[in-house]
Amino acid sequence: MQDTIKRIVVKVGTNVLTNKDKRILGPVLRELVRQISVLYERDIIVTAIKMH
Repeated sequence: MQDTIKRIVVKVGTNVLTNKDKRILGPVLRELVRQISVLYERDIIVTAIKMH
């Protein structure tokens, strides 16, 4: 029997999304959104959390 993933939690740290000046890195954010949208199209619920 194949397990089907229905939802995932993605932890995204500040150091992933920002540069040394704490400014958001547009290309990184765009890629994250792209990947989440692919999962959404596959009916997978994504919860993104940020730890600080």
